[in-house]
Amino acid sequence: MRKYSGKEWARHLTVLFLGVAVIALGVSVFLLTDFGMDPFTMLVNGVHRTFPAISNGLAHFLINLLLLGLIFFTARRYIFVGTVVAWAFTGLFVDVWSALLAPWIHAGLPTAVRVLLLIAGTVVMGAGVSLFTQPRMGAGPNDLVSIILSEKLAFPIRWTRMGVDAFWLVAGLLLGSRLGLGTVVGLLLTGPSIQLFNTLFARTPLAAGPAAERL
Repeated sequence: MRKYSGKEWARHLTVLFLGVAVIALGVSVFLLTDFGMDPFTMLVNGVHRTFPAISNGLAHFLINLLLLGLIFFTARRYIFVGTVVAWAFTGLFVDVWSALLAPWIHAGLPTAVRVLLLIAGTVVMGAGVSLFTQPRMGAGPNDLVSIILSEKLAFPIRWTRMGVDAFWLVAGLLLGSRLGLGTVVGLLLTGPSIQLFNTLFARTPLAAGPAAERL
């Protein structure tokens, strides 16, 4: 791994934190529409339902810890500072956005408005994931799964993301989570949104970090 200058670190970290903020904004809008959970959160909630002593927060931590361990032993070069940033700050940013937006986005809005907000939140979430990964400094453990599969199998990210999300969804259902409109929208739109914004961001200076700079 080559050494970054102070200016490069500042630029990459700015993009990482901006990406986390955008991801969290999308997740918050998604959840506040009250149409159900995204596929990964379904898995988290399913673990909590199966083992009530494990909170949703702890389930999220443990699942990501397991994924991180698997990635470390099979594809550790994908783990970098961005993985830690995502793990440490995404939940915090979701809480902040949710508190700010709750007075305006809620289950009391007309159904049509909530559906539009649900779609918008999903697209924003995909944009955030794409932005976060542009510096090639890692991604959150659950996002890394589809990224690694996309590169290893030479499949477009939209397909591997949809496949991985389908796995989270089925696992969550088997563990007792409930399927909602938001779950389906998240499954169908997140991957294509990431693919779209990857194409757009690739034409900008945001995509300056080559893959060889990973650990």
